[in-house]
Formats: sequence, C-alpha cells, structure tokens
Amino acid sequence: MKTPKVNIINKPILLDPKKDFIFDKVPVFFFPQHNTSVLGIEFLFEINSSVLKSNLSLALSSVNSFLTCGTKKMNEVEINNKIDSSGGYISKIYNRRHFEFSLHILSDSFSDVLPVFTDCIFKSIYPEDIIRNKLENEKKSFIINSSKVTEKAREKFKEILYGNDHLYGKKIELADFDNLNSNNLKNIHSNICNFQYCSKNLISNLSILISGNYPKNITQMLEFNLPKTTERNSFDQFKFINKTKSSYHYISKKNALQTAFRVGKILPGHNHNDFFGLKVLVTILGGYFGSRLMANIREDKGYTYGIGSYLLTEETYSELNIVTEAGSKYSKQVFIEIVKEINDLRHSEISISELDRVKSYMLGSILHNCNGLFSQVNVFKDLKKHNSDFNFLEKLNIEIHNVTPNRIKYLANKYLDVDDMTFIACGPPEEKIW
Repeated sequence: MKTPKVNIINKPILLDPKKDFIFDKVPVFFFPQHNTSVLGIEFLFEINSSVLKSNLSLALSSVNSFLTCGTKKMNEVEINNKIDSSGGYISKIYNRRHFEFSLHILSDSFSDVLPVFTDCIFKSIYPEDIIRNKLENEKKSFIINSSKVTEKAREKFKEILYGNDHLYGKKIELADFDNLNSNNLKNIHSNICNFQYCSKNLISNLSILISGNYPKNITQMLEFNLPKTTERNSFDQFKFINKTKSSYHYISKKNALQTAFRVGKILPGHNHNDFFGLKVLVTILGGYFGSRLMANIREDKGYTYGIGSYLLTEETYSELNIVTEAGSKYSKQVFIEIVKEINDLRHSEISISELDRVKSYMLGSILHNCNGLFSQVNVFKDLKKHNSDFNFLEKLNIEIHNVTPNRIKYLANKYLDVDDMTFIACGPPEEKIW
C-alpha cells in the first residue's frame, strides 16, 4: 500500500462581504447565505477613549452584560421569553475597547424580534433593584476568583505592564461593586451605545455585520428601528506608551498548593513588518500542544497540566502572555525552564521539521477558524476590532509559508530578551522565587 501524498495546506476561500450604509454613515457588512433558515446580526461599538479613561472595567462590563435587564417597554423576564420563544439567542461581550451585541435567530422571526433587540441596545433603563441583585452576585464571584493564584498573577501582570493610571492596569476593589448604581450605568451607556459619526474623517463608532438568510429590506428595517446619528468632531485613538522595563514580582499566598505564572511584554502591532513572524515565533514557543514549553515543562518534566503563550492584538501594539499554573514545589524549576526555552530560540535555529509542523498547525487553524459562514463572520468581526480585514489572513498565510529558521532566530533575538520581560508568580511564601 502506498503512503498517501502529503499536500500543502491551502488558504481558505474567504467570503467577500458587501458593504453598504444606513443613514449614509454607519457601515453595514453583508454575508449572504440565503439557502439557510437562520440569520445573525451583530453590532460592534468602539468605545471612545474619553469613556475608557474615566471608567473602571467593572462599570464597562456591567453596562454590557446588563443590557437585557429591562427597557421602558419590557422587563427582563419578558425580553428573555420573547427571544427564547422566537428561537433566538443574544450574546453580549465587552472586550477592552469594544462592545459586541449579537442576535442569532430564525429568519422568519427576525422582524418580530428586531425592535426588542434594538431597544435593549439603545434604550436599556438598568432598573436599580435588578442591577443591585446582579452586582451582589458578581461581587460574590469576584471574592472567590480574586483569591485564586491565577487571578492574582493576572491582575499584577496588568498592573505592572500598564500602570495604575491605565484602564487595563486598574485593579477592581470590592467597594467598586457597592459604588456602582443605575445612574452610573445609564450615563456610560449613553456615551457608548449611540451612533457617533465624524464627517471630517468619515468614521463611525459603530459597525453592523449581517449574515445568513436576511430579508431584502433589512437596511430599511434597521433605519426604522435605530436612532439617528450624532456628530462628533473627532475620534481619539486609544494610545498606549510602553514604559515597562524588566521586573520580577512574587505574590505570596498562604497555603497555596499551586504557583501561577504570568510572563510577557509589549510587542509590535499588526501594522509592523515583524508582527506576522512574531505570530509564528509565539506559536513555536507555546501556542500549540507540541510547543517548546508544553513538550518540556508538561510532557518531559511533568511540572504542569498545561502551559501556553499567545499574542493579544490591539490596534497599535500586541501583548505577549506566557501563562501556566504548576505544583508549588516546582516553582523555581518552572521559572528556569521557561527562561531556558526562550533562550534556546534565541541561540539555536529551529529545525525544518519542527518549523514545518508549526506551519501545518497554524495553516490548519486558519482553515478551522474560517470553516463556515458564521465562523468567518466572527473572524471578520475580530479583525475589525484592530481596524483590519481579511487581508490580515492573507498576510499571515504568506508569512507562515515563507518564514525560515533564520528569520525565527532573528525575531527571537530582537524581541524575546528575558531582560526586557515582566515575570509574575503567585504561590506559597515558602516557595518564593525572587
């Protein structure tokens, strides 16, 4: 029997969304598939930098997650019953600089549910009694989660990386749950969930994505159900100046059985020539099951159940994270091995066979993430968050195919100097590393 031929993984066939506008100002992207019985509609709001700078992430996430708590026309139970009985599902996500509100529903029920959905987005009233009850529940969850070593390490990492005066670096306190009220949420909501448009730069704070089997007159339906646009003089870019230098921080937690690690730094964003090569480098280090960190620290040494690295992409920069949790008695050894694997990439070229394996994994992941209509819409939406589009995948695909061992070593030497990284660990005091 002959061995099957191994073929090169091709790039996915990407959809070409049609772009239109409502009110001649707000962009709408259409992904038609009229042979299905469902449709999706997604609102993506970019939060103005002034709102980000003046509010805690707790307040912003609460505005998002409590959107369906009531409007002037319907209470929370009525809203949920209406959506459920129509075969619909609403998703609400707050992600740093963006609010996402998505509705997936049977096409035949869309016209009946659209007014309810848009009322929740633009006319939510945040009833005080409902809000207080939900905040109390979230406060209890916060108390439990904030005592975990993983969460303590994550909070400290953000604080060191961004600083206390930055939204991403501000720590949430218990008192913040008590101080938040309905009026706070209404005020923040009014500054985010509206149509803001800058005629000078032709920029809107809102993008709408529509997919599946939608009615032909959906643009008119949206204009009928949505508020009018308001003019803004400009949209400030959310700027971040990296001032972080190498630092080591150990957080002691009595009776902890595990030690949590967070290691990372700020790296270039997607518009930089090195970005796509860095995506490959970070995958080699800890981005898949057979990565350097997993093969050594989990498979060979058995110090942890899992360890990984990833890039969190923002509009003008990216954030490297190396994350793991290990038995406390292995704390020092885990730190040593993380540093060792980083330095190995800087001092020795990766083999062709290992690089080919990583390339296959990454190309396969792109295919998987783009498998189907709604999956491609999700990818497109995520790319929109840092002002990109499907060209991002084209560039990534080219870099994966063309990157060489020498290029990987060059990038590792340029960006993965442990003397420029932030190291955070949280575990029992008797296992303190630094």
